[in-house]
Amino acid sequence: MTQSWINQAKKLKIGGTAKVQHCGSDRSAIIAHTDRGYTLFCFRCKVPEFEPHGARGIQEIMATRREVGLLERCAAIPDDGVDMKDGPPAAHLWVLAGGLSPEDATDFYGMKWHALTRKVLIPLDRGFLARCVYSTRPKYRLFGSGTVYRLPGVRTQAVKAVVVVEDVLSAIAVHRAGWPSVALLGTSVAPEVAARIAYGVENVIGWFDNDRAGRQAGIKMGKALRLHPVHYSRINTDEDPKRYHRSTIHHKIDILARRWE
Repeated sequence: MTQSWINQAKKLKIGGTAKVQHCGSDRSAIIAHTDRGYTLFCFRCKVPEFEPHGARGIQEIMATRREVGLLERCAAIPDDGVDMKDGPPAAHLWVLAGGLSPEDATDFYGMKWHALTRKVLIPLDRGFLARCVYSTRPKYRLFGSGTVYRLPGVRTQAVKAVVVVEDVLSAIAVHRAGWPSVALLGTSVAPEVAARIAYGVENVIGWFDNDRAGRQAGIKMGKALRLHPVHYSRINTDEDPKRYHRSTIHHKIDILARRWE
């Protein structure tokens, strides 16, 4: 059986998955072609298998570059993107790490899996964002003229505020806790980005990673917002928002909100 599933996995494109038979008569196992090799996991016998394929060949690398070039000509997520539940295990693990199911990632946040480029595609207000879930870099790549990832608020009774974080999953975690959120997609704060964040709000909360880059981002955000009529506060925690339960996020933001009432 070992050679059989490997042969089937080799026919998949990188990032592709398929269901196969393993220890029974039904297709209870999932095979995948990753950038590191071929994997199999059987849900019946719980047996994982892995077969490395070594470094990617030059033809495969050039093919991926051509596929990324196709995205650059798209104004929105291309039609060949599929629902996240139909993506590979690596894509599932990425959204699950932020407390989000693959189904919710597509149904509520519009994410798609793009097999040709092996990336999760995330819609922006002006374009879309591609997130790599394998070991290649960069992790994020912007397509279009969007500069930040913004989610609307769902708590109409809350004071007018927005929470600024570093990454997409942290923004979603804050949004699911009931607050408008913006992901900087990094730690830089350009003047035009600060202007977009401050537009139409009275309060801005910065919640960044507790590392040197995150602390610097918090300081940069405060300086960039001095030109705008907003009140700026920060939340300092050991982890970024996506690592916390929804109730904890809700509580930490509410502590600041009560000061503004």
